[in-house]
Amino acid sequence: MAEELGADGTMIIPPFYSTPTWDELIHHFRCIGEAATRPIMIYNNPVDYGIEVTMDMFEDLLNDCPNIQAVKESTRDISNVIRMRNRFKNRFAILCGVDTLALESILMGADGWVPGLVCAFPAETVAICNLAKVVKIKEAKEIYQ
Repeated sequence: MAEELGADGTMIIPPFYSTPTWDELIHHFRCIGEAATRPIMIYNNPVDYGIEVTMDMFEDLLNDCPNIQAVKESTRDISNVIRMRNRFKNRFAILCGVDTLALESILMGADGWVPGLVCAFPAETVAICNLAKVVKIKEAKEIYQ
């Protein structure tokens, strides 16, 4: 339906209302991956939803679902960005999903940021992201603070 309405892609969360098993979670993402023709971003937010999409789960989905192309990384563990890069190289776009960890995540290899803060501070959010990508840490930090 999202595609029919013109969405360029979708962000999918795990079904958090009843904790799925590993197989159920993989089945959830595979069904969506098979039905969709446009890019999918998995929202990995175990702090708020109680379910983590682990590295091994991403591995299971790697070849079966080529349209799963990104992750909104909201585990609050910046080293997860490094683990994803080391394991999957550039197979998935990694986007920080936690405003207070955005600068650090981008510096550790995230491709960008899916901010909530952008609604209140759009110019500053874009500036932080752009400065971090060209490693102008001092300038980015001044805005970030």
